[in-house]
Amino acid sequence: MKLNCILLGDCKVGKTHLLSHFRPDNQTHKYSYIPTIGIDYHTYKTLHIWDTSGMTRYNSILRSFIRSSDICIICYNDANSFESIDMYIKMIESYGRDTCEIMIVSFSKDIEMEVEGVVYSSVKKYPFVSCNVNNKEECRSILENLIKQNKPTKKQDENTRYCWWNLW
Repeated sequence: MKLNCILLGDCKVGKTHLLSHFRPDNQTHKYSYIPTIGIDYHTYKTLHIWDTSGMTRYNSILRSFIRSSDICIICYNDANSFESIDMYIKMIESYGRDTCEIMIVSFSKDIEMEVEGVVYSSVKKYPFVSCNVNNKEECRSILENLIKQNKPTKKQDENTRYCWWNLW
């Protein structure tokens, strides 16, 4: 069974860069910033990953993707993007399923921002991961751990309702 995962966060926090480590070796190149327009789609093993743009003009199209997600990963890398976490959580609470898991990922190199994320996550009871987005192994471990922790049981499979966009 595939798990639907969505990456949320402001522009330039590292969502697309995280996924760049999962391209075949012949497609890897030195990273340069190319903004995501709307939503981009990737797969990694059993994960269907929706990479979203951080531009606010695309927030209106996020609700259908949040609605179909099993896991929502909120990414940040500085104080401004950290302040947006509450906005994304409200979107998930409004449009997401009750069973949707929320994870917070810090790509910040600032220890104070990382501590802020740990405190916020522990208060809200969300899993927290700190990652160097330039480290391929750390990025892979985030998705590998998601796959291990979210293996569905047969009972969950039988009770899942599918929409047309989940049938790919």
